[in-house]
Amino acid sequence: MPSKWWGWGEEGKTYHLPDPERFWTYIHGRLGPTDASSRLDSLERVQLRPPRLPAAVMSALARIVGEGGLSTESADRAVRSLGKGYKDLVRIRQGQVPNPTDVVVWPRTEEQVTALVELAAREGIAVIPFGGGTSVVGGVEPAGEGLALTLDLGEMTRVMGIDRQSATATVAAGVAGPDLERQLNAAGFTLGHFPQSFEYSTVGGWIATRSAGHKSTLYGKIEERVQGLR
Repeated sequence: MPSKWWGWGEEGKTYHLPDPERFWTYIHGRLGPTDASSRLDSLERVQLRPPRLPAAVMSALARIVGEGGLSTESADRAVRSLGKGYKDLVRIRQGQVPNPTDVVVWPRTEEQVTALVELAAREGIAVIPFGGGTSVVGGVEPAGEGLALTLDLGEMTRVMGIDRQSATATVAAGVAGPDLERQLNAAGFTLGHFPQSFEYSTVGGWIATRSAGHKSTLYGKIEERVQGLR
């Protein structure tokens, strides 16, 4: 399940504050009053610059992933143009997405990923892989003013195979922590990798950031768990 757009965690999941009045008095005293009118109540209200990819490029993208495999909708672009750092959450709650991606694509196969990257390279478009969107260091935010394409791996979530003899598994980059563990546990295995972002982050994101978790002193960091990549 993806994290909510305006914060961390599942939509509708709340935590009890035993004395909310005291809490808000403290927050207002430390940070001052806030202008509630500047906060968005819906992602649909965010205002982004128009997507800038030429029609010929959009047509080429559609030929690779199909019409349903891409989007230039503001909500789709906004939520994939910022991560989950405090600065990101403040900005998106105020509708401030200064440098949004131009298009989001959802490949389903390795061949589609290859074709998308090759097309982007020919057209001079930056490709930004997107997994769970849990980055807190600007990893999913387009840099500079150039054209950008967000490669959302949300359709590539399979565990393709488990080799019991060598205790290895072949997995797609977009599989999230809980889904991976469920599939490995069913075969009697665990990856043993549990970063704080475990619920929402993906294998691809762990590897790209050389992730560590609270059991890494036992099982090792993610680079010690990887046998090969492609």
